[in-house]
Amino acid sequence: MTDERRNLPIVDDPASDLDTGTPASWIVTRVDAVVNWSRRNSLWPMPLGTACCAIEMMASAGSKYDIARFGAERFSFSPRQADLMIVAGRVSYKMAPILRRIWDQMPQPKWCISMGACASSGGMFDNYTIVDMAYALVPHSIIWCVRSDGVLLGLTYVPEQDVWGWHRHDTLNGAVEQVCVVPEANEDAVYLLVRRTVNGATVRYIERLANRQITNVADAFFVDAGLSYDDVPADTFSGLDHLENELVAILADGVVVSDGLSTAYRVVGGAVAIPTAASKVHIGLPIQYGEIEMLNFDVEGVVIRDKKKRVASVGIVIDDSARTFRAGPDADHLTTYTVPTYDPQDSLYHGLVDVNLVSRFDEQARLVIRQTDPLPLTILGLLPRVEMGG
Repeated sequence: MTDERRNLPIVDDPASDLDTGTPASWIVTRVDAVVNWSRRNSLWPMPLGTACCAIEMMASAGSKYDIARFGAERFSFSPRQADLMIVAGRVSYKMAPILRRIWDQMPQPKWCISMGACASSGGMFDNYTIVDMAYALVPHSIIWCVRSDGVLLGLTYVPEQDVWGWHRHDTLNGAVEQVCVVPEANEDAVYLLVRRTVNGATVRYIERLANRQITNVADAFFVDAGLSYDDVPADTFSGLDHLENELVAILADGVVVSDGLSTAYRVVGGAVAIPTAASKVHIGLPIQYGEIEMLNFDVEGVVIRDKKKRVASVGIVIDDSARTFRAGPDADHLTTYTVPTYDPQDSLYHGLVDVNLVSRFDEQARLVIRQTDPLPLTILGLLPRVEMGG
């Protein structure tokens, strides 16, 4: 465009009459500039609502905020007919490839903005998603979920009793990739596809959660990727090639031989030996650890949150459990407790256990209970006895 053409007079007279020869209004520009100007003032948004921020996006199109004032009234759900992507909600790893695919389908020129607190701040929560889930009804109503980082989660859900609660299940040197529930004779069996690092190599195993309906300590199977032996007494066990060079937890005839931390019990050549022959043996990766932790102690209607306090002792209601566990005010100060034996050693214990804790006064007054052995520990209730300070 030359200077002469740029300086042409522009007449904008509403009273002018083209039929009488009065000069009309003139705008001299380029075609692409006109097209871009119209695009800039008539955006066609492509909504991508991934969370509750999408409600804010919907509100922006309502009469109170009226996004139509900016020429963006038409929300397009076809990426090929949109030029503005509105990301309303945090983008997870699972959602990212979908977002990119939609973005690549949008024609040029195109823009992208975030809308809402979560999207604009980068996400206020850990960026985990549920990648697989399955429901087991018998013997316990549990929704099993696989988290995107390989952690297995369980949601115990009993609607008729208004009971629900989350629990997580970590596995040593492994990550769960898929979960499946298969109805079997007396239960809904839970099968897992687990990716593990064994002897420096990445392997995948199909593993089954063991049944927890046990009546004898010797039958307790509380190891991961393990195998069982039930035959004449023996002290050397082979067939463990899938755990080569790994430290293993061992339960022999109901007696803990190793909790998985002793270097004396490492699988070499697909086999491991124990000092005393046993007829029923379970060998596998240790579960580190079965653990429960109370939240900060508080009482409804009483202001004690800022007071110094400690859990001096606790009554623990357990059912079909081993007699040994560890407890303390935090994970770094745990003491081993053993329930006195009044009945056969091989039987599981159920009832109330009184535990005196070695704790200090603080503002939290927490309690941690941990099972480090390959044995069951089922806790039905905690009755903390708290001492108040200043």
